[in-house]
Amino acid sequence: AEEFDHPSRIALVAADAGQAMLWQRMLAAHLPGHYRILTASQALAGATGPEGPDLYVIAADLGRPGDCLRLIADLRARSGAQEVGLCVAMADPAQEVAALALDLGATDLVPLPRDPEETALRLRLQLHRQRHAGSLRKAISQGLELAAIDPLTGLFNRRYALAQLDRPATRAAATGTRYA
Repeated sequence: AEEFDHPSRIALVAADAGQAMLWQRMLAAHLPGHYRILTASQALAGATGPEGPDLYVIAADLGRPGDCLRLIADLRARSGAQEVGLCVAMADPAQEVAALALDLGATDLVPLPRDPEETALRLRLQLHRQRHAGSLRKAISQGLELAAIDPLTGLFNRRYALAQLDRPATRAAATGTRYA
């Protein structure tokens, strides 16, 4: 089923466009998809919506110290970007930034530009996990809907109605008022 999915939208966020273009050339040979080169502010502006990226690859050194971590926290705070993969590209993953990035919500640390083939495999795994999690969320949502809605009429069923009627009955009993 993976070959029928839409091509992945991957956003590359680096300190300068030249670095991101190098990443794009290196990754495109191993991981097909639609790549966009973004600045940190562009990444925040386009974080939500159906046309937003499926995966962000963010440079650990975005300019000033802590910019990468702020960007990760800001992206995770956006409602539409909470399920998006956030990978931090770092030459030396032993830095203390690595632990903080993972704590703030980064999904992986990738060794760019050192090993583009390994990076492509890790990114592919992140995309696969994200799609799998999305299908699980959709199945749960459909299951909850089926548990509350009659498939023939499209109306809420008795189980749902009884739970909804229990609240006003409890409130009426507590306040000594009537309800209908």
